[in-house]
Amino acid sequence: ETLTVVRNDNYWHTDADGNAFPYLDAIEWVMLPDKQARDQALLAGDIDIQHTSFPDSIVAFREEESIDIIEADDFGETTYIMINHDDAVMADLRVRQALAHCLDRDLVNELRNEGIARVADGLFSPLQLGFLEDPGLPQFDPDAGMALWDEYVAENGVPELTFGTTTVPFNLGTAELITAQWDQNCGIEAGISQIEQGAFITEALVGNFQMFLWRNHAGTDPDQQFLWWWSETAAPLGEVALNFGRFRVPEIDEALFGIRTQADPAIRQAAAEGINQIMAAQVLNIPTSFTIWGLPHDPSVQQLTGFPLPEGDEMFGIIAGRHAVAQIYLAEG
Repeated sequence: ETLTVVRNDNYWHTDADGNAFPYLDAIEWVMLPDKQARDQALLAGDIDIQHTSFPDSIVAFREEESIDIIEADDFGETTYIMINHDDAVMADLRVRQALAHCLDRDLVNELRNEGIARVADGLFSPLQLGFLEDPGLPQFDPDAGMALWDEYVAENGVPELTFGTTTVPFNLGTAELITAQWDQNCGIEAGISQIEQGAFITEALVGNFQMFLWRNHAGTDPDQQFLWWWSETAAPLGEVALNFGRFRVPEIDEALFGIRTQADPAIRQAAAEGINQIMAAQVLNIPTSFTIWGLPHDPSVQQLTGFPLPEGDEMFGIIAGRHAVAQIYLAEG
């Protein structure tokens, strides 16, 4: 329910004036799974800081005069439709292309993200090496989508599609919007399965899904994605695999090793961008948006980001909701 940490008087670093970090005597983390309860706790002064990636909460706190908010989407996670490539239906490129063509991702962003997130065309988020504005993902084009779908159905019959998500009401709403668009735009029907969060991850690990609404791949360097996308971590169905999508693409493996072994920034960037383009061309997944993290807080909470390093530089600001805490202090009054 709670976690309390106390100040380390022997911390390794002081600020420029010789004051020892951390500034705070203690920090208490309070676990509030319910989104509305978290929002109300901050407004009531029961907590001082909240971390949220719910767009409606971020928009509401922007308008709240009693609350300050910091926002960031750099180096963050991408929300996407994760596809199981060991599933016989999803292994057909035409099916994946049709699903991408039949989804208006701008509308999804407007209705589910309050229009404040950036629509994603790839899994590398802004400022990550490998980010591209247009890696080549099939865009919204219902006519093209229906043609591909009809071609597949003529050869194989109408397949049964299932789109999985967690039991969080917000995620269910997103899944309902996506499946409704597939049906309305192209006549593609997909059922929805809801799975509790802990079991949801387990099902992904063993490959017991066709499509999952997923969010992952934050980071500051593309090498952090190695185990998620390497062919060797794509185990057979029923076995644990970190490559949840179970795609096995030699060109991606080669690029991942190039990122890991090359020091030249230009070579590493070209390799990462190549991965982005391969994923888009083969529709290995269907990205929807880049996650925005908001840190709404009481105005008395100061210096949420900007931990100073000894050489004079500052540590990263916010990465996927994470930030340093040693530099935080409370303003008097």
